[in-house]
Amino acid sequence: MKLLEEQLESTKRQDAQRQDAYEQRRERIVSSDEVEKLFRTIDANDDGTLSLEEFKLACLLSTGCMSGEELEGVFDSLDVDGSGSIDLSEFRAGFESLRQRFAESQSETVVLRAQQGEQLAQIQQLTVGIGEADAAAQVAATKLEHEKKRTAALVKENEGLAEQLAATDVRL
Repeated sequence: MKLLEEQLESTKRQDAQRQDAYEQRRERIVSSDEVEKLFRTIDANDDGTLSLEEFKLACLLSTGCMSGEELEGVFDSLDVDGSGSIDLSEFRAGFESLRQRFAESQSETVVLRAQQGEQLAQIQQLTVGIGEADAAAQVAATKLEHEKKRTAALVKENEGLAEQLAATDVRL
């Protein structure tokens, strides 16, 4: 039982840490004004659109962790109208999509944590039930032991009576 309580507390601490991490990540997902500022910074030739080259250069300089192919895939997903460039509205839509996916993933995480909490509570109830069953089993074992002793005493008493009958030679 103590182990379950410790696990429950550990889960609560982990949830608090995850919530803090969520808040930090949420703050990193930039506001609409910051998205526009980022767009203007990436738009090297200041034509109001991002070419694949501008996009790749900005991504490689900022993260450097995606391959050229992966960056082209991201670029194509942002270029909704298929024009070969990303305008500000497409760029904003991409960030909004990112925000939504992040919020959905956090909602799913909250639901999963709630389910885990419910499961831990059920396990705790089962453990309490098992503890009660163990206590009942111990009581039953004690009663059984008492009955064994009583039965052994009665058998001994009957044997003694049988010997007395045999000694007095009483016939039935």
